[in-house]
Amino acid sequence: MSEPEEIAQEVDEDAGQISGDYRQDNMSAFLKYTFEWKCFYNEEYFEEIHKNSLHGELRASSFRSVCWQILLNILTYPDSKKKKPSAEVGLDNENVPKPSSLCPGECPDEADQKSIVEKWSEHISQCRKEYEELKQSLELDPTLSLVDNPLSQNTESVWYKHFCDTELKTVIRQDVVRTFPGLDFFRNNEHIQQLMVAILFCYARKYPQMCYRQGMHEILAPIIFVLHCDHQALLHALEVSPVDEHLTTILNEHYLEHDAFTIFCKVMASIENYYLINDSTPTSSGYFPPNPNNSLSSITDNHVVSQLYFINEHILKPADPALHAQLYNLKIPLTLFGIRWLRLLFGREFSLQDLLVLWDVIFAESFELVNYVVVAMLVAIRDQVISSDHIECLSYLMR
Repeated sequence: MSEPEEIAQEVDEDAGQISGDYRQDNMSAFLKYTFEWKCFYNEEYFEEIHKNSLHGELRASSFRSVCWQILLNILTYPDSKKKKPSAEVGLDNENVPKPSSLCPGECPDEADQKSIVEKWSEHISQCRKEYEELKQSLELDPTLSLVDNPLSQNTESVWYKHFCDTELKTVIRQDVVRTFPGLDFFRNNEHIQQLMVAILFCYARKYPQMCYRQGMHEILAPIIFVLHCDHQALLHALEVSPVDEHLTTILNEHYLEHDAFTIFCKVMASIENYYLINDSTPTSSGYFPPNPNNSLSSITDNHVVSQLYFINEHILKPADPALHAQLYNLKIPLTLFGIRWLRLLFGREFSLQDLLVLWDVIFAESFELVNYVVVAMLVAIRDQVISSDHIECLSYLMR
């Protein structure tokens, strides 16, 4: 055999080895993926999800969005609907669900617990149907009205509603286009931006008492990102072999918008007091105009101000009197930075990947935990705060 032929044979053998290794790696990843999914069929897996959330192990999961929906009580296991403490300690607020304490077990055969995932699939399908109906009900075409006047100021006028809707969507889009500018997934991604505008618009119309408030887009964005990552993991698995039909229903990428809306509404239900505003009226279009001084720290935000007062006096002060005193002496109230921390669930204080780990823990425990996260973040920079003047301290807190 000539030297060129020998080289060609060696190249073919190497290529075959690489191809074989690639297929083997893909199959190994596929088996790991399907094993993790089958664990969800076991109702005792709830405790494992809870533990993994607290230990930061959902970072490596291909089903983080499913875990979030379980922790947020969108998808439920039998007997897992216990109550968690309120997010507003010391204030009157409706409790949110608390996970039960179940012992993790080995994954049973699919047939043993298939009804659990079947019910999830049915429930998610119903949620998607309800969102689609909501979205369709909000679609107005004023040109179909033969008697309406585009100049009408009647609040029941189709044209009036159309102009209000257009204004609201414009306001929402102004915020959406600035979402996570450092991430290609959000930056200049017209599809994702349109999807976010649609979700936030539907939310504002479904919950008129909440309307749209600046900052809500930064709660929605991580939810969309997590769903997208899980969809991509499923698509990679499908390249190797077919998977459970219920899995393809639950993680159907075509319903990214619908599922994100469901999760977003659930999260907002737990943090709505961070956004509720006293002595302030939304515009006729359905949004609160930003405060010209500081849109994230209006003094009229009594609910969130009360919560920050509780954090300051009943958690921070006993935990670190010196730090509490320093902030008081520097005349830096927690409202100056804390409203942003709470409303965005610390979205601007961490990288996206670290933020998701923090949200894992908050969803697993309860939204009461945010009170202690605020204090923990202050304690983490206590040395800088204690030794700084007013300007330096603000630079640490507002970075």
